Amino acid sequence: MRAHRVVPTVLIALAAGALAAASPAQCQKVPRRPKLPAEADTNSADAYYGYGARVLQDKPRDAADAFYWAHMLSPDWPDPLYARWAALLLDRRYQLGDYLAGTKRVVRSREIQAIDSLYYQALMLNPFVYRRFDHLLFDAYLDDLISEIHMRAGEWIDRSRAKFEFNQEIDRDPALRGWMDYSQGQFPAAVSSYTTALKRAKYKAGLLASRARASFLAGDYDAALADMTAALQEQRTTDEKDLVYLYDPKAIFEHSIAIIHELRHEPAAAREAYAQALEEDLSYYQAHVRLAALALAAADTATFQAQINDVRGMTSGLSDWTPASGVTATAILAHERRVNLFGQGRRLQDEYRFGDYPDNWQPGSEALTTPGRLLPITSVECLSNPNIGPEKCATLDP
Repeated sequence: MRAHRVVPTVLIALAAGALAAASPAQCQKVPRRPKLPAEADTNSADAYYGYGARVLQDKPRDAADAFYWAHMLSPDWPDPLYARWAALLLDRRYQLGDYLAGTKRVVRSREIQAIDSLYYQALMLNPFVYRRFDHLLFDAYLDDLISEIHMRAGEWIDRSRAKFEFNQEIDRDPALRGWMDYSQGQFPAAVSSYTTALKRAKYKAGLLASRARASFLAGDYDAALADMTAALQEQRTTDEKDLVYLYDPKAIFEHSIAIIHELRHEPAAAREAYAQALEEDLSYYQAHVRLAALALAAADTATFQAQINDVRGMTSGLSDWTPASGVTATAILAHERRVNLFGQGRRLQDEYRFGDYPDNWQPGSEALTTPGRLLPITSVECLSNPNIGPEKCATLDP
């Protein structure tokens, strides 16, 4: 089997940031916290992320659980979401080959769409999130493919030699080579490989986006902006039939362009790109929030008010904010962050992260003077804690 036939669809999908359209989901019931080394800080997202990265290849299910808690402790950090996506796919090795080959019955299944939604959430937080574990997915698939060939042939196969030959095939396919280089942190090499691949490609949007992401991580914002803009233009003018079941990435592309403009200190261009992202997807939360922040920085109260009220409108029952409400613009922007995280059940972890505690947890409060009166963890953590459990959790005095 030639390597360029191994992952024809997923390469385009991952490169373009395209995903199966699925509602955000955690894919499973709330997992128990993995047992970390004794010296680890169990309130640290980094501790859980680091543990997950260490065990990802050998224990992908444990890694997925660790990445879940890393995300809960740091909800605006996209890397644990992406990492959990990779871990859950590695845990479903029996479907990995069909997933990478783009088999529709697999990629359209509810289970896989729920897993893919994790990656989409990561992209919503940062469309340039670094996919450092992609090569592990491909390596796992190659191992399974070699095992399958061995079983069918009924004879011993030198696995090292077989992997070497597959890698030679990958080197002959610049798109795959670029993908591997990117995942392994070799960004200039990835840019070079994608440049070669673009000369052969009929549809270029995915490869342009891939080269843009590699250029971005290499610090070449000008090249990243040019490629992402070209990718967006092609997405607007073509309809790739192989991608009809995937999430339309145009809003993600616009978000990417806006971030680059912000880094280049071009607020007007950034605002335009965020506005275009909302044209593609009016519910794109991050675009509303960034437009509000940019308006606040520019002292544009009217635009800030419109954008912040659009954010508030995503939650039923919230009244509009006005400058006369007695709450400052800066405070309401911070409040919307708190409300959004509270609605996701993650506000307490955010308070831990920034040391921002409410009044009833200040020195002298009942929570501190009468230990046990209040339970300083969310019901999610309470129910998942093996030392408490659902029965005892239900009896605790709130």
